[in-house]
Amino acid sequence: KKKIKEFNLRNIDFLYVGRINEEKGIFEFLNFLNRYLENNDFEIKKNLKIIIAGPLDNRFGKLFEKQISELNKRKNIEIKFKGFISNKERNELYNDSKFFLYPTYGDCFGLSVVEALYYGCKIISTKNLGIYKSLLDLDLIYIYEREYKKDKKLINEIFSGNILKHIPKLEEKLNIHFGFETYTRNYQHIINSFFDIKNN
Repeated sequence: KKKIKEFNLRNIDFLYVGRINEEKGIFEFLNFLNRYLENNDFEIKKNLKIIIAGPLDNRFGKLFEKQISELNKRKNIEIKFKGFISNKERNELYNDSKFFLYPTYGDCFGLSVVEALYYGCKIISTKNLGIYKSLLDLDLIYIYEREYKKDKKLINEIFSGNILKHIPKLEEKLNIHFGFETYTRNYQHIINSFFDIKNN
């Protein structure tokens, strides 16, 4: 059984794991973060550490490289791109991260979000995530709006310590809503509904 690292002992502030392309919203988030730092809209008492991992769409290589370079010129921030990683390294990153970023423009499910939750990460994602309502009902997600003032407020709450520093007991909640039995039951319901419509 995995040993979950205490939230306040984790070294990575923001983690993104997934494909690096426009649809995932990572470029837009990095632009927001760069503007946020440029405007001095908050005070960081320590270095902000960000890890981005996943396969990079070559069409956006120059844009992504420029964004990373610009952010690393800022004070009090360290951002690293790790490229494709193994499952073992991915799980280690989950377990050493406080917030999991998923600023998607559209995902039906978002498996990496549920994986990160199992390791005690707090989720920052958009309403374009298919399961965001379920996570919102469970108080497991902070919504990234793509509206500068609202998102600035969210980030300020994170760094001011207004967001609780404990790791919620997630495993039972996740199993109830996203576990194997639940999804098997839901898929069976979809299949039965399909055949009911077809037979009628």
